[in-house]
Amino acid sequence: VIQSPAVGNDLSTGGNSQCKDCAVRKMLEDTASDEYRQARIEFIKQQILKKLRLKQPPNVKIPRSILPTIFAESDVLPENDDDDDDDRKHSGGRRVDDFYGTMKTAVMFPENGTHMCPFTGPYPANCFIFKLSPEVTSSRVSHAELWAFKLPDASLRKHSFVVSELSFDSESNLIRKQVVAFETSANESGWFRFNVTSHLTQWANHRNPFRALEIACETCDANTSSLVGIRDDKKPFIFVRTDPSRQIVTRERRHINCDPSISRCCRESFYVSFDEIGWNSWIVHPAGYSANYCRGSCVHDISTNKYHHTTVLQKVLLSSTQTPTPSLSLCCTPSRLSSISLIYLDSDGTMKQKSLPNMVVEACECA
Repeated sequence: VIQSPAVGNDLSTGGNSQCKDCAVRKMLEDTASDEYRQARIEFIKQQILKKLRLKQPPNVKIPRSILPTIFAESDVLPENDDDDDDDRKHSGGRRVDDFYGTMKTAVMFPENGTHMCPFTGPYPANCFIFKLSPEVTSSRVSHAELWAFKLPDASLRKHSFVVSELSFDSESNLIRKQVVAFETSANESGWFRFNVTSHLTQWANHRNPFRALEIACETCDANTSSLVGIRDDKKPFIFVRTDPSRQIVTRERRHINCDPSISRCCRESFYVSFDEIGWNSWIVHPAGYSANYCRGSCVHDISTNKYHHTTVLQKVLLSSTQTPTPSLSLCCTPSRLSSISLIYLDSDGTMKQKSLPNMVVEACECA
C-alpha cells in the first residue's frame, strides 16, 4: 500500500507558514492523475518481483508462441486462486510465509534440442531430458503428470505408450533403467498424460536435477514414428502440483466500494495490465489483476470501525475545536488483503504458478 506524504506540514521555503506544496497536494487529491497511477504501478511491480525473489524480470528462453495450446484450452493450470483466505492474518495463527510467493504448480519442458534416442529399441521412441526446478521438493509434491501429444494416425486406432527412465551404464552409454508409466491413447490425435507422481517424488530426493525419459509406442510399426509430438507447441511437458500449507480462517465483513458520492473511507478500484507495463512476455496468466487501494475521510463516519480505540479517537477528533495534528489522526487503510495466482516463465525454462500473498486490497477501514 502506498503511503501518501503528509500534506498538512509546512513544505514552503518562504516566510509564509500557510503556503503549501501545491503540486504535491494536487497530485494527492487527484488519485486518478497519471503521476499517482504511475507511482502505484511502480510499487506493485517491485512487490511482485520481491515476492518472486527476483531482482528484475526474468530473461525468458521460451517464446510464448510455442507454449503448448493445452494451457489455453483446458484447466491444466487452475486460473482461480483458492488460497486467498490463507493470506489473511488473524490472532489465531499466521502463515509460515506471508510475504514471498508460494509455488502451487510447475511445468517443465524438455532441455534437449533433438529428441532422437541414442540407441535402437524394439519400438519407435523419442527421448527427452528434463530439469527439475530446485523449488520442487519431495515433501511438497502432491501430484505429477507427463503430458504428451499423439500425432494424427491414419489407422485411427488406440495405441499403447510406455515411459521409461534412462540412465548411464558403466561405459557411459544411455540405457533403459526402469518403466515409469504406461498409458493407452484415444483413437484421435490429442493430448494424453501419464501419472508420474511416485517417480518425480523419488527424483526430487536426488541431487542431480536432470532426468532422461523415453516415450515409446508399443503398438506402432517398427518402421514408423512414435506418434509423439516433439516440436513447438506439441512438445511433452511435466506438470507438478505442490501442496502448500493452509489454515482455516473466519469470514470478514463486506467492504465499501468508492463512488463519486462517497467521501468516507472506501475501496477504490485499480487495475494493473501486464501488457501495459511490458510484462506480458514472461507472465502467462492472468492478463492483469485488480490491486485496488483505500481512500477517503476517517473523521465523520464511525459505522465501519472495527476497533474500539478507533471509535474513541474519532470522537475525540470530532469534539476537538482545534485542527487535528499528524500525531493524532486516523488513516483509511487496508483491513483485508488477498493473494493472486501468477503463472509465469522463469529464466530456467520452467513455467511456474505461484500464489503471491497480500496483493489485492479487499476491504478498507479507519485505523
